Amino acid sequence: MPGASLLVVGAVYAISDRSVQRNLVLSCLLALAVGLHLQTARSYKVSWEKQLQFYWQLRWRAPVLKAGTFLVSDQEILFYMGIYPTAFALNTLYPQLTDPPMASYWFNADSEHINMDSFAAGEPVKFRKYATDFTARTQNVLAITFEPGEGQCLWVLGPQLQNSRTLSPQALAWLPQSQPDQILPTGGVPPPAVIFGPEPAHDWCYYFETAQLDAQYGRWKAVQQLWTEANARSLRTSYGVELLPFIDAFARQGDGMEARRITLEAE
Repeated sequence: MPGASLLVVGAVYAISDRSVQRNLVLSCLLALAVGLHLQTARSYKVSWEKQLQFYWQLRWRAPVLKAGTFLVSDQEILFYMGIYPTAFALNTLYPQLTDPPMASYWFNADSEHINMDSFAAGEPVKFRKYATDFTARTQNVLAITFEPGEGQCLWVLGPQLQNSRTLSPQALAWLPQSQPDQILPTGGVPPPAVIFGPEPAHDWCYYFETAQLDAQYGRWKAVQQLWTEANARSLRTSYGVELLPFIDAFARQGDGMEARRITLEAE
């Protein structure tokens, strides 16, 4: 870069011998450089904030994952990162349950690095990066979609979403293979704050992710309590799908009136 700077300055001096013109050109170039640096810094700030959203929402929805969990998204979800840094971050977010060089968890964006026909037929896929190995199997798939820019929380794909009109074709393709039982209901340790920061303030996505976990394991009174707390804070979603665990909870607990009211809100 210092060489490029010297070259640019030399070119400006070669083109014009008038100091006013030289200063004007160099000032414009400096302004462009400062603007580019500010834009780059902002882009990385937005990227980091999205990463924190992703990891904390995943942690709320899945406090513990079984060893061998193969997390798959319908697309690349963390720009500036890629699949390998995300895979290694997962192995930092959750405790290691396997001996090196095997990773306990892995991440992949859609079908990248996968022969889908062979994988769907039951053939495992092996990943290797640096000194780390992972073997992905269909019975360990946990499929997700994550679009915070659209106001959507992290969704773990399962049967309750099979009729959703908002899922991408890639998400619909992964949905039948997704195994939510890769998520265990309790336990785990808090993520290292030095990496993932302190737990964020509880927004709508906290209540949705926690309600999904409780609903998965039949803790219906806990889901009702989460709805009461979210209501008290006037937290809402733009996606009717994110109201499903609450509708289910009130219906199962015999409160048909509240289940109907939430259903109408979801439409």
